[in-house]
Formats: sequence, structure tokens, C-alpha cells
Amino acid sequence: MSERPKRNSKTPTRFNPEAAVEKADKAEKKKKVPVKKTRATKKGKKEKDPNAPKRAKTAYIIFATEERPRAKADNPELGFGDLTKCVSDKWKALSDDEKAPYLEKAAQDKERYADEVSKYNKSKSDDSGKSEDGSDEEDDGDE
Repeated sequence: MSERPKRNSKTPTRFNPEAAVEKADKAEKKKKVPVKKTRATKKGKKEKDPNAPKRAKTAYIIFATEERPRAKADNPELGFGDLTKCVSDKWKALSDDEKAPYLEKAAQDKERYADEVSKYNKSKSDDSGKSEDGSDEEDDGDE
């Protein structure tokens, strides 16, 4: 007796239209409907307020945002990581005098951030005193 060869999963089978429809229905049911992600947080992690001020930029970040387009123009074949290495090498090669303007801009941005944070915290504490309808007065009831 000759043995029948085992069927390989890659071997095509005859097309069964009914099975194809059933398979498509199952696949449609399995599809997960994209759920709008809420601001769910990990355990113990605070939820980030979208109205909070953006953090201050460092001197290196200010330098990199100015230098990256120039480095990309000089080396268009470089990828993201290689371009970042190139920019960081340029930053390391700068003297203290050449870094001074970027350090000054970073200090200004740090002051801006401190001002925005104080305004934000003040407005946040003012809002916490208001009632749900937005008024500052307490509801004493109808007298």
C-alpha cells in the first residue's frame, strides 16, 4: 500500500465559497473596533494635564533644533540615529564660548517656564474654589 503524503498547510485546497464567507464573517467579528484612548494611566502614575505649560528646553535641544536641518542638508543619506550622532558630536566639539548663546537661550526659556508654571498653578488653585456650575458663590438654597 502506498501511503498518502501528509498535507502541507501551504498546499492549496479547493475553494469553498461558503467557508470563505464564514471565515470573512468570523474575521469581521474578531476585528477590534478602535476605541478612543482616554487618559488612562499606569498604576501610580499621575495623569498629565493637557493645559500644563511645556517644559523648558535645554541648551543642547535648542542647538539641535537649529543644527539638525544644516546637518541633514550636508548629509542627506544619514538616517535618524546617525544624524543625531552627527549633531551630538558637533555639540561636544563646541567650546564654552560657542555654547554661550545656547546656554543663554536655555536660561531665558527656563524663566519663561517658571512664569508659566506659577500662572498655571495660580489659575488651577482659583478654579478649585469654584462650584460645578462655574460660579464662586455657594448655593444656600431658596429662602
